[in-house]
Amino acid sequence: MTDIPKKVFYMDAFFHLPDDFEGGIGDALRLMADYHDSVKSTKKQEMDKRITGLLKLMPKYQAGSGGFKYYPDCCCTSAYLTCYAAEFILDAKIKGYSFDKDMLKKAKEYLKKVALQAVDSQYPYSKNVWLLVQSYAVYVLAKDKTLMKDAINNLFEVRDRIPFSGLAYLVKALDLKHDLPGYMQPVLARTMVNKMKDEPTMTHFENHEDDSWWCIHENNIKTTAIVLEAFLEVYNRFPYAEKIARWLTQTTNQKRYMSTQDHIRLFMAFERYYRVFESETPDFVAEVLFNKIPKIKQTFRGRDLTTRTHAVYLKDYKPGKGINAVFKKKGIGMLYYLLRLKYYPIGEVEAIDRGFKVSKTYKTLDGTVVTGNTFKAGEKYLVEVNVDTKMERSFVILDDPLPAGLKVLNPDFKTTSQFDVQETRASRDSEWAGYWGNFYRSEIYFDRVQVFADYLRRGAHKWKYLVIATNEGDFAVPNTMVLEMYNPEVFGRNANRRVQVQ
Repeated sequence: MTDIPKKVFYMDAFFHLPDDFEGGIGDALRLMADYHDSVKSTKKQEMDKRITGLLKLMPKYQAGSGGFKYYPDCCCTSAYLTCYAAEFILDAKIKGYSFDKDMLKKAKEYLKKVALQAVDSQYPYSKNVWLLVQSYAVYVLAKDKTLMKDAINNLFEVRDRIPFSGLAYLVKALDLKHDLPGYMQPVLARTMVNKMKDEPTMTHFENHEDDSWWCIHENNIKTTAIVLEAFLEVYNRFPYAEKIARWLTQTTNQKRYMSTQDHIRLFMAFERYYRVFESETPDFVAEVLFNKIPKIKQTFRGRDLTTRTHAVYLKDYKPGKGINAVFKKKGIGMLYYLLRLKYYPIGEVEAIDRGFKVSKTYKTLDGTVVTGNTFKAGEKYLVEVNVDTKMERSFVILDDPLPAGLKVLNPDFKTTSQFDVQETRASRDSEWAGYWGNFYRSEIYFDRVQVFADYLRRGAHKWKYLVIATNEGDFAVPNTMVLEMYNPEVFGRNANRRVQVQ
């Protein structure tokens, strides 16, 4: 592995490089991702050697001020990176590894200045992100029994401006021994809980827009993992833990590229979750009762990732009557369950926003909106579907059925006029659009258009396509639906309607 270029490295190869390696240290500092990924196949002695090697290498990246740099020849230190490096050193200290004591001493002095520094003009950080970095510095110092009371008091006064990760660091800092007011920690925790994105089966924490997230390698996955780990460490079991863990699992499954920073925080959160919730090997019998009548009984023994699925049909129950569902467990271990109601509405169906707001507009080729429900046979129209969501979404499908009197003009067919497609700016498939968190792939069928996004950023999205009115008559237009494929209780639809083709 020694022939890897000096400025390029991978987490699982970093410590095979020569001792005089001068590449970036950044994400490699904590080593947690590499440790968890290879712990089963690498002997403890080898891991100890790698960690010790990194601790010996780190002084090369420390400036005289005590701050750490991404490269030895950098002219600037990074406050965030110094917090990150110092946290790693303290974890190594707790585990009994030897290191340069002067390195830790200088890093702590640097972080004390960071914790008390003025908020204004801390390039490249925005004011709010700088508050997060200060909170991180306070936590790292508290971890080594240095409590910055003045800094904590100052940060507490502006808690509504501190991003979630910063609040989580303060909650952890206040869990250590101190003589500050006892109300501080629960107030900070409530501040986070009051702003979290809670849905029926999942919960997560979503950052506000900010141009400087890049300088602390932050995103919603990392933020949510940091908060989960902090709450589990401080409060052990808490009401939203399982829903947060489910969001992290669902969102990172086949997710777009994630950095080592994301993986490290995920490992830390799930390791803590395992210790809190999965300390006992499952050995229990689960039972589900509907209106006190047993419907499902299942035995679980050992750690098995296979999901057991059962269906109970509504035809066995009277319309309009409530169903009381009770889940019982006898034995040890965690029971995870998901109860979903599947149905198909009939008749007039109103618009619903349960995570997605959906609207659809028909326009003529000159851009005029079709205000009525009448279309001319033989004419072409532009269909514009608008989708708005207030949260990040994963694996989203837009399903737009057509009335029988309209037909889609597939832009990939030679029979479709490219002039019409270009003039109307109809949407086209694009992998780049998917990379930036938009709908990017479509499938065209005889009765509908379906559009997909692996990752959908929060905000407004639009998809446009061409149709032609073919058959005269009066036709029903089914609802346009948008939903998360693996979380279908998060969905939206417009109202159904009828149109006439004359």
